[in-house]
Amino acid sequence: MVNNLAGHAVCDTGGMTSTQAMDLRDPERIERPAVLEMSFEEFIDWDHQGGLAEWVDGKVYLCMSNTKRHQQIVNFLQRFLAAFCELAHPGALVTTAPYAMRATPFGPAREPDVVVVLDGQAERVGNRYLSGPADVVVEVMSEGSVDRDRFDKFDEYEAAGVREYWLIDSRAGHERADFFVLGPDPLGIRERVYVPTALDGSSFHSRALEGCRVDVRWLFDESASPLRCLAEVVGRERMAELLG
Repeated sequence: MVNNLAGHAVCDTGGMTSTQAMDLRDPERIERPAVLEMSFEEFIDWDHQGGLAEWVDGKVYLCMSNTKRHQQIVNFLQRFLAAFCELAHPGALVTTAPYAMRATPFGPAREPDVVVVLDGQAERVGNRYLSGPADVVVEVMSEGSVDRDRFDKFDEYEAAGVREYWLIDSRAGHERADFFVLGPDPLGIRERVYVPTALDGSSFHSRALEGCRVDVRWLFDESASPLRCLAEVVGRERMAELLG
């Protein structure tokens, strides 16, 4: 663990395995009562009035309202990543919850905070849900989501083949960002595991989104402008192209 220049905790874990990475995951476990039971098909057709809900093993879990800080981080990343992909990865899908992702054919249907699906996978991007894993998934933790995000979803996304999992803690006093990249298991137990990725200073360089850099300080700075931050990454000439 190291502190970035803004005083927020971020991971500097080198080549740790996903088993060792368990130490990075807060042991707090929060009960989540099931409120409804239905099939996956019923869940996809169900109108839950825009609220965040997830389907797991025939049960629907309704999630609590998000905080202002949570939404600021989600909105920043959606705008930043959408603009970056418009320049560097045309045709990519960048979207936010509530849009379901069923990463495996018989697995849960999650509604990640942000998903990125690169071009060439249009057949998997349905009108109601994404079939199969996204290339990048971002979850922003708030009170009540620690268990799901650090444990349940971590294991599901790793097993399903989500290439990168960005896990950001928005809770006051817990602010941190961890970035996990799918790679070979150094222990040879499984084919692929999430490896925590060390930062370059205060920045994470994505492997799935070639050329994309995210400075952790931006995530916790309420005044950070997605377009100004993007200009730092791609340069002003490319930004001029985007803005016409």
